Amino acid sequence: MNAIRTRAFEHGFDFTVFIPTESKPSTPAWLPPTRLYVGLDRWGVEGAAAVIEQRVIDAGGISRPETMLERAARLKRATDLKTAQQQFERSHEGTAKANAAYEEFTEALKAGTEVVRGSGVNVEYKTSQHYRIVSCYPVNLICSWYPHYMNSIEDIDLHATFYKGFPELPGFYASFNKAVRLRSLKFRYGLVRTDYSA
Repeated sequence: MNAIRTRAFEHGFDFTVFIPTESKPSTPAWLPPTRLYVGLDRWGVEGAAAVIEQRVIDAGGISRPETMLERAARLKRATDLKTAQQQFERSHEGTAKANAAYEEFTEALKAGTEVVRGSGVNVEYKTSQHYRIVSCYPVNLICSWYPHYMNSIEDIDLHATFYKGFPELPGFYASFNKAVRLRSLKFRYGLVRTDYSA
């Protein structure tokens, strides 16, 4: 959202094509009401592809069918990346980078909590083992990252869950009323490109 709005401020929204993947999408409040988007339910993938193709041509690009050689090269790149991603997830290097990223996340979460507290909001930051907790009564954000092995992050996610109330966690008292899960998010650390992990 921020990247799109920043660029749109200088260049307008003509560089964008919005294609919601939900069956009943709602237009984001920050998107101008005059901006149209492609409805997959109505126009399908072919319709969306035609709109994108036209935008490429409007921007001075060339649209042409992919050659067999180009397709083979693309599939080879995809296969090589998949192999590299699996090797990264099963390596000391991948685990070390993921753990370091979780520490960066921890510091950013703590710093953000301090900024919010500095503005007068009663918010609290706590850590316990692999948990990072931000509390602003009655809502609690519980984040956890827990690799089981020293050399593998395969199938390991960073979990971030918002609760109304406090759930049962080791070393903490749960709230009197049963905590209600409001929203859960999962993030996976891995190779995004062969030379970049995130």
